[in-house]
Amino acid sequence: MILRDRSMLAEFVHAAEKCHGEVYYEDSLGDKLNLKSALSQFLLTIILYKADDVEYWISFEEEDRALLLPYLKEKSDP
Repeated sequence: MILRDRSMLAEFVHAAEKCHGEVYYEDSLGDKLNLKSALSQFLLTIILYKADDVEYWISFEEEDRALLLPYLKEKSDP
């Protein structure tokens, strides 16, 4: 899953901090950031606004799906 809209980034990060399990940003370049880390959250902001051509996905524990789903969409969704 990917972020529904970059304008929702702050709300998404706040929701990720509330998750029971880990929440990760992963990309096709092999990068993996734990989004509960303040440094990783800062890096995510830079990546999402500077690297439009990098394929990425957000991974998380199933138990946190309801908390994160309002901010995410499937890669194939418009």
